[in-house]
This record gives sequence, structure tokens and C-alpha cells, in this order.
Amino acid sequence: MCKWLFAISLVLSVPAMAQPAAAPTRAPAPRPPATEKGAIATTTPGLLCFTGCPSTSMMLLFINSEGRCTVPVRFSCFPYKCDPSVRACKTGCVSSSDCAAGAICNLAQSVCAPVSYQCADGWTIQSSDGTATSCSPYRCEGGACKSTCSANMDCADPAKCTGGICLDPKKK
Repeated sequence: MCKWLFAISLVLSVPAMAQPAAAPTRAPAPRPPATEKGAIATTTPGLLCFTGCPSTSMMLLFINSEGRCTVPVRFSCFPYKCDPSVRACKTGCVSSSDCAAGAICNLAQSVCAPVSYQCADGWTIQSSDGTATSCSPYRCEGGACKSTCSANMDCADPAKCTGGICLDPKKK
């Protein structure tokens, strides 16, 4: 039995010897308060101590070598939004409001899918980064600017369809 106790005490003491000694002048860092939203009370270096949802990303904080919750790591949730109620990226959708800007909800599969371009209105195309570009003299349809016309409704006002081309009567 003495051999077992010696072996157990040796195994338990090895990790303590392998860790660097703390500087004698530094006081231990305070533990994150358990009442803080997303906080996990621990001071073990490398462990997760906080999760959160600032904007469209998920943020994780880890304990540093001084026992403080300060090592930030951010992950983009795209094409989903970050859900602040669970402090994590959404993993499905029931509407496009569950998706990040530049993505829409595929209702059949309940997944957010990136969209390269979408029509902001009937004559403006918008990229997934928010850049808007006029389609004039053509209309925007299905996430693309038309390049030909078969009727006046294919053209942005005041342009008229003439021989498959939208022509602005003001520009002659």
C-alpha cells in the first residue's frame, strides 16, 4: 500500500512541478463574477471563461497565464447571426432574419445561404458587403441587372425599351 501512495503522490506532484512559479509580487487575478452574463468562474490558464455575441460574430475569452479572462478569439457566424440568448452562432433558420447580412434563409432546408447580389429595389443591385450600384437604364431582377429588354417594364424609369435596348429619353 505504501508503494501505491508513493506512486499517487509522485504523479500528483509532477504537474505542479512542471508549471512555472508565479511571480512573488503579483497577487492572483480575481475570478470572473459568476453573475456576469456569459462568465464562467475559473482562473486556470487556457480555459474558456466567457462567450458573447458582439455584432455578427461569436467571441470567446480564455484565461491568460496571469489568471485573467483576457485572451479574445472571434469567430464569424456568417452566414448566420450570433444568437445573444445562448451566446453562440445560430445553426439553422426559420426566416432570413436569422441570417447575417448577405445571406438568406433557404426555408426548404432551414439553412442560411450566402447571396452574392440582391436587388435593393427595382433599379439598384446590392452586393453582400452592402455596396449598392445602379442598374440604370435597366431594372434589377433576381439579383442581377438586366442587360436587354423586351418591354418598357424591363427598363428603369424614365428609360424605354427600343429594339431590345433601354434608352433614356433624356439622354440623346
